[in-house]
Amino acid sequence: MYARIIKITFQNEFARKGAEALLNPMVLQEAKEYGLIYRITLNPKPEQRIAIRIYDEEKSAKTFLRKFGDGKLNEIRDTGARVEVFEGLIDKFDHLLEN
Repeated sequence: MYARIIKITFQNEFARKGAEALLNPMVLQEAKEYGLIYRITLNPKPEQRIAIRIYDEEKSAKTFLRKFGDGKLNEIRDTGARVEVFEGLIDKFDHLLEN
């Protein structure tokens, strides 16, 4: 499995909420076609958003970023937001809860 973590710091909370409203449904629809398994989002501060995406394999994640993500991240940067991307192979994924 492969993970990508995207941390975005917007100019303000309004900008974050606007980007979320536009991108949330779009990302879900597009990323499922590229092996997205899990997506976790959090807002540690009103103007921040962190998205953690888990893909089935590195190739799928890189293809999605190249075909969809790079353009959207550049559009977000153009608004004055700071975008940080961390990614890599997952070496340990523990599922600690049992059904």
